[in-house]
Amino acid sequence: MLMNRIDRKTYALIMVVLLLGSIGLGFVLGLDRVAKGVNVAILVVMALLTGARLVDAGYPRRIGIAGVFGLAIGLPCIATLTALAVVGMRAADMVVPIGLACGVFVLLFFIWAGLRPGQRDPNDRLDEARMNGRFATAPNARVDRIVNKRAATFGRR
Repeated sequence: MLMNRIDRKTYALIMVVLLLGSIGLGFVLGLDRVAKGVNVAILVVMALLTGARLVDAGYPRRIGIAGVFGLAIGLPCIATLTALAVVGMRAADMVVPIGLACGVFVLLFFIWAGLRPGQRDPNDRLDEARMNGRFATAPNARVDRIVNKRAATFGRR
């Protein structure tokens, strides 16, 4: 799988680049049609990255993907319909406040996903030990079970 797990630092770095890229694309003149398509692609990538981040934190992937799409698409639709029906505002009057509020909720969801502590990968312990020059057990207490394993004989394994 392309993005099975993603750690906190990598997630934060990629999300900042994607957010700044999406915002920066809005300031480029003459790219309105392209910007819409690119922003949808950025949203899909952010949803997949958030799902991968939450898998690393021990949550199901669907929570990250559904959370991003629910807050970025579902919440604005519900808020717009509610504002039209209950408050009676015109559509043009509510685009900016609803967009800003939903953008804040999406940003808070990204921050929440990025702050979830990751689960310990079983291979990390050995990798950290190699990097630090220390091992969990003393060198004289380590046993290489493959080399020191007794040969199997009949009746004994």
